[in-house]
Amino acid sequence: MLKDKYQIKSFSSKTIETIGYYVYGLRYPTQKKYFYIGKGKNNRVFQHILNAKKFPNNKSEKLDTIRQILRSGSYPAIDIIMHKLTEKEAFKIESALIDVVGREQLTNQVKGHFYDDVGLMSAKNVNDLYKGMKFTTSLPMIGIKINRTWYRSMPASELYERTRGSWIFGKRREKAVYALSLCFGIVRQIYKIRYWEKAPEKSRWSFVGPIAKDLERYIGTTVNHVPNSKGQNPIFYINC
Repeated sequence: MLKDKYQIKSFSSKTIETIGYYVYGLRYPTQKKYFYIGKGKNNRVFQHILNAKKFPNNKSEKLDTIRQILRSGSYPAIDIIMHKLTEKEAFKIESALIDVVGREQLTNQVKGHFYDDVGLMSAKNVNDLYKGMKFTTSLPMIGIKINRTWYRSMPASELYERTRGSWIFGKRREKAVYALSLCFGIVRQIYKIRYWEKAPEKSRWSFVGPIAKDLERYIGTTVNHVPNSKGQNPIFYINC
């Protein structure tokens, strides 16, 4: 028999009607240590515990943690951290809490909505994002947008591999001397192109080259004013 007499299994209909969207935390019963942060409405907060019991073959770090607590004869503590929120507000608060608590402590498999747009970042990154200094150059360059894969703590080696990637290029690529690594219109890094490698896929190429240290002053500037920079194509050319 579970020992937590204060634990409830669902909200009343009146409670659901009143609280709207909310952000919640699941924590170890004898500690003030969260192992999961989420957002939801209705009885979403209780669904994780139900799933852990109802589907024993479903494996995840979150569900395994819940089962471990249940086997100990206790029950995960549930905190409603904030309620009466819009869905967008709930997403942002969830993301902020995941940032602050730290992914290493949590069993969350995703980092939260709005993470890369307005989530935890250094003062320098905030300034880079909003200072609005325009990127200008007469040098021949290729802009490569890695919006979907970039994250703020990305190691330099991964940033390089993500940027040089495997892209569809035509002969025009040979005119470019530099490659810009871009995310959300901001220059994240610049590389000097030494040569091109043919990728296994048809018409795809990867550049090879070091960081262009003489152009580091451009990191953090914006290319949103550059023609073709906002198109669907992840590749665009500057001065070539």
